[in-house]
Amino acid sequence: MSFSDRNVHKDAEIAVKTLVVAIPTAVSQSDVVAYSHTPGFDFEILSVKSYCRVKAGTVTGQVKVATTSVLQSAAAFTTATEVAASLVASRAGRRGTRTQAINVHFTTDGTGALTNGFLTIRYRKRHLAGEG
Repeated sequence: MSFSDRNVHKDAEIAVKTLVVAIPTAVSQSDVVAYSHTPGFDFEILSVKSYCRVKAGTVTGQVKVATTSVLQSAAAFTTATEVAASLVASRAGRRGTRTQAINVHFTTDGTGALTNGFLTIRYRKRHLAGEG
């Protein structure tokens, strides 16, 4: 039996990819791109989590498909705590095409800084078994 995308169930863990993006320490930044990744296939964002060892001031992260945010509000960072961000309700708002990028942005206030700050994005390929 051959193995293809249509043989993998959409909820199978093997279909999920994880992107871990380091958030740089820089004050007074507004919606700056920290990283951009083009998966090369149609995809859907499954979850976004933030973590940092130490935080000063206000620091938030944002994940976008091209220029459209997949989060209901910016991801907050809390010292030594993993925080799950809320995704937009519409699945269509969390999906991208093979030519669109997953863009990670950050914003800091005048004193905002992170030590070992990361955003973790879980996404999967679309058009697997069980999907139209």
